[in-house]
Amino acid sequence: MAVFSGAAYQWHVREVTARLDLQFKERLSERTRIARELHDTLLQSFQGLMLHFQRVRNLLPANPAEAMKRLDSALEGAEQAIIEGRNAIQDIRSAGLADDNWRRPSNPWAK
Repeated sequence: MAVFSGAAYQWHVREVTARLDLQFKERLSERTRIARELHDTLLQSFQGLMLHFQRVRNLLPANPAEAMKRLDSALEGAEQAIIEGRNAIQDIRSAGLADDNWRRPSNPWAK
């Protein structure tokens, strides 16, 4: 009986380990995807801002009114980039809170 009990326990440990490993890999994959998306989004936003700033710089001596319009547009773009970055980070944090559920026992009677 002890041999059977030991084998059952080892099987259970392997099953739990495999399930946790799969959950970890899924979580890591999702976080990697979010990090890439965040990086790509922010990089694209900053590259766009650099073009706006260059345009403003070129306009400043000859046409300050147009330069101000372009600068305002660039500032709006910067605000949007910040919002997108915050949203992406919030998504990561929300996913992190949801991921804490894996630590809870799957057996409702386990404490």
